[in-house]
Amino acid sequence: RFGVVRMTPDATDKVEGKYSLRIEQPRVRPPNRGQAFLAQAVRFPEHWKGTRRFDLSAQMRGQNGPVLIHIYVWDTDNTARVIAYRKVSVTKEWSTAALNFNVPRGYDSFGVWFYLPRDEETQIWLDDVRLRPREK
Repeated sequence: RFGVVRMTPDATDKVEGKYSLRIEQPRVRPPNRGQAFLAQAVRFPEHWKGTRRFDLSAQMRGQNGPVLIHIYVWDTDNTARVIAYRKVSVTKEWSTAALNFNVPRGYDSFGVWFYLPRDEETQIWLDDVRLRPREK
């Protein structure tokens, strides 16, 4: 009834460190059954006065893309709002995907989402994900 997603560390196919993350969706997701994703929420420290501008980068490779990267903030009614996005074509070779974004004032957190293709079987490798503050 639902999609199947496997996420495993891969010590043989990597760019940086000991492992990459291999994400497999071995069969097409049934209609109206959502979309597989990998996500991380980031909260600013209390009374944050630093930058609200960030650079996100990740190494990716795979088959059957694209991968969608969305950056979200949450409104007071807990509704997610996209503030930046990128559609990334993946190939069999490692490549860098980058996204620059600004978190609007009034938000104390944001989320980074990597969405797998909804309608295809796929294998994606993700490695060396970096989130850096951008001063200027």
